[in-house]
Amino acid sequence: MSLLARLRASSAFWFAPVAAALTLLSYFFGSSGPRPGHLGYAPTLVANALGPMYAYTYATAIALGVWESGRLAKSRIWDLAPMRSPYRVAAQALVPVLLLPWAMLVLPVAFALVETGTTPTLDSVYPLLMAMALCVAHTVIGFGLGRHLPHVIAAPVAAVATFVVVGSTVATTVWWKRHVSGQYPEIPRFGEVAGPATLIPHLLFTGGIALAVALLWLPVRLLLPRVALAGAVALAATTGAQHMVQGWGPVPPLQSGHGTLTCVGDAPKVCMAEGAADNIDDVHRAAASVLKDYRAAGLSGPETIVDARTDGRSPQASTARVWRTGLSQGERSGNVRFEVVRSALRYPCRHPDLVTAQVLGMWAAEVTGEESANAERIRREPELKRFSDAEWSRIRDAVATVRRTSPAQQGAWFERTLSQACAKGVG
Repeated sequence: MSLLARLRASSAFWFAPVAAALTLLSYFFGSSGPRPGHLGYAPTLVANALGPMYAYTYATAIALGVWESGRLAKSRIWDLAPMRSPYRVAAQALVPVLLLPWAMLVLPVAFALVETGTTPTLDSVYPLLMAMALCVAHTVIGFGLGRHLPHVIAAPVAAVATFVVVGSTVATTVWWKRHVSGQYPEIPRFGEVAGPATLIPHLLFTGGIALAVALLWLPVRLLLPRVALAGAVALAATTGAQHMVQGWGPVPPLQSGHGTLTCVGDAPKVCMAEGAADNIDDVHRAAASVLKDYRAAGLSGPETIVDARTDGRSPQASTARVWRTGLSQGERSGNVRFEVVRSALRYPCRHPDLVTAQVLGMWAAEVTGEESANAERIRREPELKRFSDAEWSRIRDAVATVRRTSPAQQGAWFERTLSQACAKGVG
């Protein structure tokens, strides 16, 4: 029988309209579609498109596996053809079934990439390949259930149980469950990718259970050896997967530094995420004007300014040669200059002295003409509300004193005071 004929005869054929409706509703009316801020970054788009679909596709795969196995058991195929390998029988029944959950995974990913005009990369499709492999595992598990349980009851029960177990892991605080459920728990930000090592526990956990189910079909007359072998494999796979993810916390380890940057200019060179660089020339002009003001005040600038958004959730510290600041955020709010102004405040500690930091920030704002933006920042920061008028007066006097010195003296004072702010701070 040809694949097309087997597909028409399989349960996947009549369930296809339901699966298509779930997929389209999730994409166009749910959360599978591209979200604002994706920056045309393929790993973000792929992971977001897959997010709601994991539980649906695994539930579909296991239910159809149960159904196909139950149909074969009802037709007494195991009695009529004892010489045929059960693995070959299972493969012939499950290949058409697999096409449907695979389509449920591929379609939203394809929609998202086409809608945004984004080219997929190899590292962006790792979660998709993982989910497709786990669909195979779920159909095998379902096939094993259908050999021994009434498929009319077992199929919907298995579907609901799988959907609940997989879908609930995004809300659990038992972190290891998130990392073995088959549902990748995090959407990579720009520059991040889901590394293959973080996908292995998902494959090992469910794949090990599927392998254990398949081992029960070995042509060994005695039941006990088969059960013992299958149990050992399932136990080793599930405990091994759990051991691999210990200490990961709610978010799996993500690889960073994979985003493509667009850079323009020289001294400074300005770099932004490729998908956020439409106005990079304007951003460069704003950044260059700030550095011109700084040089006039005796402060040297960096060679490169990089949008901090490209660091994902692992921010990197600025250095004398490379400043990292919120260029895309400033571009959206019309405040690029002030973002660059603040990036000069490269404290070598996390908690500088608050008063010294205000002196430095006010000096930087004055030499670049960003006093109004700095005043707005002060109004927004709650910890500054406790400053008295006398303290603000002393801060302004300190800035005025520095401003009366030469540019070379001001630049030396700024660098020296950055370190002093940390000597007074708490770390």
